[in-house]
Amino acid sequence: MESQAKLFFNSIQQIELITYNYSQNEYRKVLEYAFENNLKQIIFTTTIFKKLIEKTYEADLYLAEINFMECLDEQEFTEVKDLISEINVNKKKRIFINLLGKELERFANSESIDIKSIVIFDKEKRQKVELYNNGVIIGELDEMKRIKDLILSRIIW
Repeated sequence: MESQAKLFFNSIQQIELITYNYSQNEYRKVLEYAFENNLKQIIFTTTIFKKLIEKTYEADLYLAEINFMECLDEQEFTEVKDLISEINVNKKKRIFINLLGKELERFANSESIDIKSIVIFDKEKRQKVELYNNGVIIGELDEMKRIKDLILSRIIW
């Protein structure tokens, strides 16, 4: 069953995943809990998203989508989609990951949050997880925990 969670750093910079039920307005409770426990919200900038994308492929997972905050020219977005497809099928992933990084720089200032979300896909398990720029994560709970351990915990923030 698909779950929703918010990502936080605790006092020793470890990532915590706190689930909540969006339809029951529990998001506010999550933020109150975080405040009471001195947790810091995780926000994904374009720079962090680029690191996430690299770590995704290092973990033998795939990038399924990149969603932007602003509407982009459809042709420019097609180039990003084409690069994602090339990365997912090509053995020389590093070349295309670098090209994708450069392409993302064209769209977004490195310290902005112009990327709204990315979708990470595990082909073997046929599961996807979506990570939003505000630290919200959506997917199967076990897969969200796996993404946290395999990818998020290995990023230098």
